[in-house]
Amino acid sequence: MSNLKTEELDSMQLVTRKDAAKLLCVSTRTLDRILAESDKFTKYYIRGSVRLSLAELNQFIQSST
Repeated sequence: MSNLKTEELDSMQLVTRKDAAKLLCVSTRTLDRILAESDKFTKYYIRGSVRLSLAELNQFIQSST
């Protein structure tokens, strides 16, 4: 788990697994596989739900094209 300050978290844009899957044009199950096989994403847990950084997702998209 990441040790971020509250101010840093407030400035981050986090998205749900469902929104991340839509952004990557994959199913949530495929996204789960990507997350399990890769260390490119930091998972943030908010009340038991996973959130992903929009900036990290955009970097992943840019590096894939």
